[in-house]
Amino acid sequence: MIIDPKKPLINDIPNSWAYKKASELFSESKENNRPELKLYSVTKDRGIIPQSESNKRDISSSNREKYKIIKPNYIVYNTMRMWQGISAVSQNTGIVSPAYTVLKPIKNVNTQFIGYLFKYQPMINVFHRYSQGLVNDTLNLKYQNFKDILIPVPPINEQQKIAAILSSVDDAIEKTDQIIEQTETVKKGLMQELLTRGIDHTEFKDTPVGTIPKEWDVLNFKDVFDRITTKNVNNNQNVLTISGEQGLISQLEYFNKSVSSKNLKNYIHLKKGDFAYNKSYSNGYPLGAIKNLERYDEGIVSTLYICFRLKDTYNLGFYKYYFDSPYWHRQVYSIAPEGGRSHGLLNVGVKDFFEILIPVPPIEEQKKINEILYSVDQKNITENNKLENLQNIKQGLMQQLLTGRVRVKVDDSEEVLS
Repeated sequence: MIIDPKKPLINDIPNSWAYKKASELFSESKENNRPELKLYSVTKDRGIIPQSESNKRDISSSNREKYKIIKPNYIVYNTMRMWQGISAVSQNTGIVSPAYTVLKPIKNVNTQFIGYLFKYQPMINVFHRYSQGLVNDTLNLKYQNFKDILIPVPPINEQQKIAAILSSVDDAIEKTDQIIEQTETVKKGLMQELLTRGIDHTEFKDTPVGTIPKEWDVLNFKDVFDRITTKNVNNNQNVLTISGEQGLISQLEYFNKSVSSKNLKNYIHLKKGDFAYNKSYSNGYPLGAIKNLERYDEGIVSTLYICFRLKDTYNLGFYKYYFDSPYWHRQVYSIAPEGGRSHGLLNVGVKDFFEILIPVPPIEEQKKINEILYSVDQKNITENNKLENLQNIKQGLMQQLLTGRVRVKVDDSEEVLS
């Protein structure tokens, strides 16, 4: 089969579909001179958003007369990043940087359908092929090159139906995202309350670790945890590293490459439930420099880590949450050498580390706090699994519907998919 480089699909499209040049569907709009309109930016995952809500620094000129006008149902793409899929359908009237390309629909085109098609990887691959430049960082897809790309187009009513189906999945994804965000907010608030004020306390005291319930103790780290210095046993090859999001994870799994066996006998041996702390971590590192071994039954870590095990009289879950809190980070930062801080490294010594003061609630309260926070985490896991499933459903639908492999029925009295 000879593949036309201007076409995104390798399969034959349905007879009622047609390949049309982009210039048959969209003209380039360079309308400008409306500096009073709201400034927008195009993002890869959030669509077109107010520039003030983006993470980008505002480098717009004080003279915005040359900024391009966008209107509802226009498609805007990043001329330098179209090969990465950075495009979106506008829902508002506003202006964007002259660096963007603005597409105005001509006729018989549903821009929501095209918006989804422009996010489909085979279509993005075509954009990459037709972008001009020597290396990726200099690639650009100007309208003069974009206009000749061939786009698979169903009849207008079928475009509308496909867009409606994919939009319904997007709505479910957005709602799930909102639930996850709300759950994270709830957890953050609960941690702030439970790790400092506990459960149902009325009397508090000022301590070196802050204001805490009167019934809580303040102990040195060494009174709650035992240091682990046991070297590698049984020639264990499961070398672990700290990942901010994934905890203690195998270097082979994390870096996707084998680890040299040289000097592994000098590594520290950990068992499930043990903790490791990167004693030289950057103070800009996410609050996860301490991680608990959960994924494996055992493993080994470099002597660059401080390793320790919770004494039997305390609750593991409570201290896992405490180590992920700003209250712990504050305690570590307070004992770090000044010189290290100025270079972005805390460089906490072992002796000082085990002298750090930490709050110690009664064991039953530790357990209750852990149970509350754990239940919130479980809800988040459920919602994240739901989100992943919805994203997979969307990808599957895009592969089927945007290629014509599965047809939609446009008669509302019939089933959606045939």
